[in-house]
Parts: sequence; structure tokens; C-alpha cells
Amino acid sequence: PATASPRPASTEDPRRYPDASAAIQGGLELTVRSSTADYAGWRVSFAAGTTSPGYACAGGGGVPFSRGCYKADWQFPANHDGGDFATIVVPFTAFSDLWSAATGMHTTNCTAADPRKVCPTAAGLEAIQYVEVWAEGVDGKVQLDIAGVA
Repeated sequence: PATASPRPASTEDPRRYPDASAAIQGGLELTVRSSTADYAGWRVSFAAGTTSPGYACAGGGGVPFSRGCYKADWQFPANHDGGDFATIVVPFTAFSDLWSAATGMHTTNCTAADPRKVCPTAAGLEAIQYVEVWAEGVDGKVQLDIAGVA
């Protein structure tokens, strides 16, 4: 949808996902296509290890008890024309559970120096509770087809 101001547009899938802990060194794989691939505010989030996934993914760690929703930016390859689906791998090291609820931008990045602070963990990936794909923090028209999340 087109927005008059940078408001988030998102779609969510609040189901139980298979154990992904063995993929901790890899990432979340999106199979997507878009006629607005050059949009600069694509994000993806997932909840893991939180009591209330919806609350955690609304608060981004900025309000009490809203940790456990990990968000990362992603982009289409430069040559994506919107016709074929593209496979985008978002490394788990690109996710953080401390981000601005207003913009979606990280307030603290996941770093190798202190991965326990905001990075996803193998234990969390055992029980992903919720996945959401966002168009957020950047004004513009967006269109997105999602064939799969793995």
C-alpha cells in the first residue's frame, strides 16, 4: 500500500515453526518477488522465546517485556525485475531484538563481540513462534509476493 507517511505495512504468520536451531550459522530464507524491489525499507522479524510474540514484535525491546522479537533489514538483488521469485537469505547475525518501534531500525546491533545481548540463539531458533515481513520506516509504494519462508 502507499502511505502518506512512513507507517509500517506488514504481513504475519503466527504459527509454530520447525526447529531451526541447526541453522544458527545460516539465516532466514525468503522466497519473494516485487514490482517495487527498489523500496528501501524491507524488513523481516521473528519471535522466539517470548511470552507474547505480538507484544514483543510491537515493542522491539523498547518497552518492558518486549524482548524476543528479532528484526533485520533485507534487500532484493540489484537485478531483480519483479518477474521471477528471488531467494533472499537474511543472516541470523543481521537480526537484533532491540530496535525502534517507530522506524524498525536497530538501536543495538548483533555483534560477534557480545552475541548474547541482542542476537538470536540456537535455543530460541528451536521454537520460532511468529514471522512477519515488513515495509517500514521509508515512504513509498510497496508490493510484495511471498512464496515461502524457511
